[in-house]
Amino acid sequence: MRKMIAQLRAADILAARQNNRYDNFARDLDQITVLDVYRATAPKNPFLVPDQETSGQCSVGVAFPEVITKHFAEVQVGIEQRLDQITVQQLVDETLANIAEHENKKEA
Repeated sequence: MRKMIAQLRAADILAARQNNRYDNFARDLDQITVLDVYRATAPKNPFLVPDQETSGQCSVGVAFPEVITKHFAEVQVGIEQRLDQITVQQLVDETLANIAEHENKKEA
């Protein structure tokens, strides 16, 4: 958790800690995208990585990772484009609406 907080601070998503709280955002939530958070916290690998530990004796095992890698790269671009359209504020709003919906169902 500390590592993630440090990463979010370094990416100017979280502000410095105040009053022992880590919920001080450096920007308005509608100015922070899920892509910002992903890039700040994700490992350097893309979402999809083909298995590279295939047998060198198997022609499919040698060829397939090369073939699928280009398709995975295209998917990665699409994922990042979509993540860039989703804001943290949107996630907060949708989460609160979903909680309210579930609470209304309990009362009914």
